[in-house]
Amino acid sequence: GCLGVSSLGVKALAKTGRLRSFRQDTTRRHSSCAQMRATEATIKAVAESPVLESLSLTLGSKVHKGLEVLSGHPSLRSLTLFMEGFTPLALPAKLPELTALHLKTSVWAGFDWRGQRFTHLEYPKLEEIVIEDGAGPSGNGAAVEMTMGFLHVLRTKFPLCSIKLTKTGLFRGIRGAAAQQALQEPGLRQDVTEQNPLVLPQGDDWNRAFGDYEDDIYGWE
Repeated sequence: GCLGVSSLGVKALAKTGRLRSFRQDTTRRHSSCAQMRATEATIKAVAESPVLESLSLTLGSKVHKGLEVLSGHPSLRSLTLFMEGFTPLALPAKLPELTALHLKTSVWAGFDWRGQRFTHLEYPKLEEIVIEDGAGPSGNGAAVEMTMGFLHVLRTKFPLCSIKLTKTGLFRGIRGAAAQQALQEPGLRQDVTEQNPLVLPQGDDWNRAFGDYEDDIYGWE
């Protein structure tokens, strides 16, 4: 980890051409947004490393933008983002080598789970998405909660990718017998954990689950 390294220090590390992995994802007071150490300047500096393969950041309220500087990075393969701030940050639009994406949000995070914020992403080699959504009813009212529609957008966008939820926050739940069976009845939030994750099915199994969900919601026969 690089908790105490300034953005200038990170920039110096990046210029060596040997910075392949960078973590700034822990603080002395991890639950306090004011104590987040990853800044917009740090993100910009670490993006300058041409050989960066793994990046893990905790982002607090001081970060309003900045992830776009990672777009087009030629070697980044693993990206973990723990978002604790109020701003609904946009993900890098294009990561040609990315294989693993891990998104985590805190109870106060303002992250926007609407599907249209994911449809433009160009991650052609993505193999795994892990989502740990910690949003709760006592958190940020501006947060856009996760829905079945969002999961459908994600599954459609990345049809062959492993998509796993280890925490579902404000997830509205899934109705419909086929949907619940296909998704291992994850309607109760506490049923989805790191030890018992919700893994989205693929292909026809997913289409049947989503179709059954729509039938139940809209009363279609």
